[in-house]
Amino acid sequence: MRMDENIELPQPEEKHHSHPHEFSKAYLALLEDLKAIELPESKLEKAIVFMRDAIAQGGTPHFKEFWEAKRLVLELFKEHINPSIRVHLWSNYSEICREAKSLKDLLDEQSSFACEQIDMAVAALEEDIAKIDERLKSLQEPELFVLSVAIEANKDKYTHLQKELNLYNAHAARISALRKELMRTEIRLRTKNKLFDRLSALGDVLFPKRKSLIREVSELFEQDVDAFIQNTFIGELKTAELFDIREEIKALQGIAKALTLNTEIFTKTRKQLSECWDSIREVVTERKKATHDLKAQHRQNRDEIAVLLQDAEAKISSMNPDEALQLIDQIHAKIRATPLGRQDVFALKDQMHALKSRLYAQKDDERNRLTTEKQQLERARVEKVEEVSSRLKNLLAQIESKELVGVQEAIAEIGNLLSQLDCSKREKMECDRLLRKVEESFSLAQEDKLLHEDGDTAHKITSMRQVLEERKKRRSEVKARIESLRKSSASNLDFSQAMEVQEAMQVEREKLQDLETGILEIERALKSGSTV
Repeated sequence: MRMDENIELPQPEEKHHSHPHEFSKAYLALLEDLKAIELPESKLEKAIVFMRDAIAQGGTPHFKEFWEAKRLVLELFKEHINPSIRVHLWSNYSEICREAKSLKDLLDEQSSFACEQIDMAVAALEEDIAKIDERLKSLQEPELFVLSVAIEANKDKYTHLQKELNLYNAHAARISALRKELMRTEIRLRTKNKLFDRLSALGDVLFPKRKSLIREVSELFEQDVDAFIQNTFIGELKTAELFDIREEIKALQGIAKALTLNTEIFTKTRKQLSECWDSIREVVTERKKATHDLKAQHRQNRDEIAVLLQDAEAKISSMNPDEALQLIDQIHAKIRATPLGRQDVFALKDQMHALKSRLYAQKDDERNRLTTEKQQLERARVEKVEEVSSRLKNLLAQIESKELVGVQEAIAEIGNLLSQLDCSKREKMECDRLLRKVEESFSLAQEDKLLHEDGDTAHKITSMRQVLEERKKRRSEVKARIESLRKSSASNLDFSQAMEVQEAMQVEREKLQDLETGILEIERALKSGSTV
């Protein structure tokens, strides 16, 4: 197929863009790349990839580059292209265009939603500012101040002014936040300018009044600070008054932070109060000198007790925990009886409590160790009981399946193990019950085997007599157990124990009845000379 000449690519000088700088660097780079490509199919593929990248990059899609590339692609589709390749490229082009339209609709929807939310916020702010006087009446008085004598006379004025300022400050902050939000939001410039105009109008209503209130509260605070300084530092200060004056200065500094003051007054009053603080520092230093000896004595006492605590810490590792606790209690009594500084008392008590905590931890560790050992022994004991019970249940299952080999030896072994086993009365009764059941099941299985084994009549009669003797022996044992249970039921038992005894007696009576029936059948058979 003959290759067509390269198509003429759109340049910045075309009618679509009158200025070259309107094209992005990426689009200009695309144009340069296309000039170096000869095949129209390759150019189309390159341009379509550029379209996809323009809307696939992070952040806001580059729709301007996308539309420019789209016009270029449409021109390229007019060239002579292999039909099969044209169909494939046109499918890719159509899919990208649909994605771009969906993305543009989504962004427009988001922009519209953001604009609507900001408009609603501005409208709500306009409504609040329009009703600001009504809002002021419903507001509670703010709790702004610590106790201060200097502002006591004008406290109500401060409270009223700051209440208004709090409301104005809140609205001013909302205006500022909306301005920042509006600057970040991608919406149409005309709509954005309208919203900015509405915020500016609100600021024109709010900020002059706020500025007037700030000036009023600042001047009032400046007057009170000046009056405090003049009245307090008229003459020589007494030592007893120094700490009260210092607390008053701290209170005024805190109030300055709580009030909404202008920068000039805040800086001036803070400087004045700092100078007052410095002026009483020398007197406070003299007072500190007067207490130096007392603190030295406190330190000496603290060091002595600290030595006692160190000695105790070295000893307690080799002492009984209870004796060590008594030693620490003696040191505690000495701390309470010795003059010490406040911080010294706290530090010594912390050391003492640390020692006590170690001792309590040792006692807890020992208690936990004993508890753990006890639990381990109990688990081992329970496991042995469960093992015996499990073996008995397995023997029962073995007897029921007519596998009698080794059962008698296993019964003897378990009986010997059970006699040595450490278990509770209830566990002992349960294991004995299972053992008897195994023994009885084994006896019944043996009897059944003897009665049904092959042989002549004489041999069968001998087997029947042997079974008869075994059943009479078991009958005697069951009667003995019934008698023992009957005697135990006559003693003082609680309700649950009495019920257990009654249930055991009922089981033994049923066994006795079965044995009586079996004995009677064999005796009749022997008398008649027949077999069972």
